[in-house]
Amino acid sequence: CALLAASPAMLHELAGGRPATLVVWPGLLSLALLLRGGLRAGALAGLFAALQGVAYAWHGLALCLIGLPLVRDRRALALGVLVGAAAVTPYAVTLAEHMSALPIDRPAAGYTSAPIAGLFGLPDVPPRVRLHPLLLVGAIAGASAGAWRFALAATIALLIALGPGLTWAYGEPVMSGPFAWLTYWVEPLRRMHHPARLLSFAGPLLAVCLALGLDRLGRLKPLALALTVLAAGLNHQAMREVVAWGASPTPPYADRALPEGPAVDVHGMTHRVALSLQPFHRRPLMEPLWFRRPTDDKVAQE
Repeated sequence: CALLAASPAMLHELAGGRPATLVVWPGLLSLALLLRGGLRAGALAGLFAALQGVAYAWHGLALCLIGLPLVRDRRALALGVLVGAAAVTPYAVTLAEHMSALPIDRPAAGYTSAPIAGLFGLPDVPPRVRLHPLLLVGAIAGASAGAWRFALAATIALLIALGPGLTWAYGEPVMSGPFAWLTYWVEPLRRMHHPARLLSFAGPLLAVCLALGLDRLGRLKPLALALTVLAAGLNHQAMREVVAWGASPTPPYADRALPEGPAVDVHGMTHRVALSLQPFHRRPLMEPLWFRRPTDDKVAQE
């Protein structure tokens, strides 16, 4: 948990003012229930998987692949699929109506994929796509300790997070990744423009692998745990830079907020970036999760 909390990638979406896609607890609970087995656990796993799909559709779909190595009871899986499908159907029907009007192609800005250098915590990439480097050790330690199910699930999440084109750092892809084959055979997956968000699943799975590996150390476990927490603390600078990388640490117009009362973003910043101003002016926001309205430009000019 310490290494996961010291991974700047876990603040990736929050840094851009998009906290909605950080809601991954339903999916993690679904994975835990799948691992437990039993019909009641299977039904609950299906409900939590459906809730994950409502929170963010692409996380819900990716969960279907990530959870396969953790299945212990096929009857529980079958029941979970039925319950989850029934629960998510109303949302899926509504979503399909809107998705049918969208083009199935790559966005102009390309994909937000996780660069390979970020998995090792190297400074070649922005902090917001870096995991703590010791988490990769977790997959190896965990697999050797018999936690191959978690290691395989983490590997699937990482392969999706790396995107259709594998890159060491941001730039031109050096080769196609497994996700490119999925988008080739299943065209709607081309609308998944931000596979890097799957790091929020890969990180916890890697942390479980490491924990299971450390648990096999016997008398050395207390020392290993202390060194792990120390390694997490030494990564504090990367956590400080996750928002300010390549820009001023103080967002523009942060000092324009009213001294009291709620604030409304009308100065023209796109998407949900207004939320990133809140730690500076510390005022409640009237519309923290809304997109800009067409009238905002006119209000800003006035």
